[in-house]
Formats: sequence, structure tokens, C-alpha cells
Amino acid sequence: MFLNFGKLADTKGLNTQGTGLGLSICKNLIEKMGGCVRVESEGENKGTSFIIQLSAFSKIKTADLVKLS
Repeated sequence: MFLNFGKLADTKGLNTQGTGLGLSICKNLIEKMGGCVRVESEGENKGTSFIIQLSAFSKIKTADLVKLS
């Protein structure tokens, strides 16, 4: 699914301009940021979900939160 230049057959002519790089580039960037991406689908014509997980870090200290309130 995340192969470079990997395009599915487009029988309806909807994606004539695509290069097939989008998913591969996204996966590469997400993994470089320490995250992961996965794809889930219940089957053809039932939709697809792309799940992206990234870690979030905060430099706010408890003392800083007290000052903000």
C-alpha cells in the first residue's frame, strides 16, 4: 500500500495526474517523527481509515501551569 509509485488501476479516469507518491511520502515523514501509520478497511467500497499515531511532548512544568491560572 505504501510503495513508491504504487497506483491502483483507475478504470474511471479520476486520477490521471497522480504520481503514486503521496502515501509513501506521508509514511516516511511520520516514521521520521517517531510515529506510525496504518490502514484499515472493511472491504471494497466500504471506505478506508488511515490511522496516524504521533507522540506529543510538552515543555510546560507544573510551576508554569500555576502561573497561568
